[in-house]
Amino acid sequence: RPSMRMFRDSVVFFTKNLPGINITSIGGYHIREGGATREQELGFSLAIGIAYLQEGVNAGVDIDAFAPKFTFNGFGGSMQFFKEIAFQRAVRRMWAKIVKERFGAKKEDSIKIRCPLTAHIGYSSTTKQRALNNLSRSVVGGIASVLSGGPVMVVPPYDEPLGLGWSLEARQLAEDAMRILMCETGLCDVLDPLAGSYYIESLTNKIEDAGWRELAKVEDMG
Repeated sequence: RPSMRMFRDSVVFFTKNLPGINITSIGGYHIREGGATREQELGFSLAIGIAYLQEGVNAGVDIDAFAPKFTFNGFGGSMQFFKEIAFQRAVRRMWAKIVKERFGAKKEDSIKIRCPLTAHIGYSSTTKQRALNNLSRSVVGGIASVLSGGPVMVVPPYDEPLGLGWSLEARQLAEDAMRILMCETGLCDVLDPLAGSYYIESLTNKIEDAGWRELAKVEDMG
């Protein structure tokens, strides 16, 4: 309760005195890495977002004045290429529906989900054995990030699981791979290029439905 009171007071203060600041950054990445399923992460993350939005509304702040200042710093990932792309599309639709229909937002910026890290492989997908293979995994994640409607993110560097801190070589290779995908493949020429695909649309619907069920469970528990 003291933490939520502090958050409520922060929403009021920032909206009034520092309207350009990002108020909070919500994330579900750690939830998935901690063992939650893809659908659980979706439901839990959005439940957190709803609780924060409600605090601002309860404090008498107009939803359109502070919702655009929320970000999601990232969700979990895996090597399941198409499911991670569908997850990102599902969470965008769910957040937009929540902010618009439940909280009555009218501005387009309010219903956008701002997230710098979209589809990726998840750091737990990397291995200590033949660590260089992690670069191939990260490139797969980078392709997924673009196809899910986000920026190119080739993460993590291949030596992530070695626990030594990222080496200069690993960081350079990851950044070079990102530039290759951005500048040499044409992947960034179109946003959400898989929209309309029967498989992607049906998978997005399936993950979204499961996410709503998980969210309902959390809300039923209070």
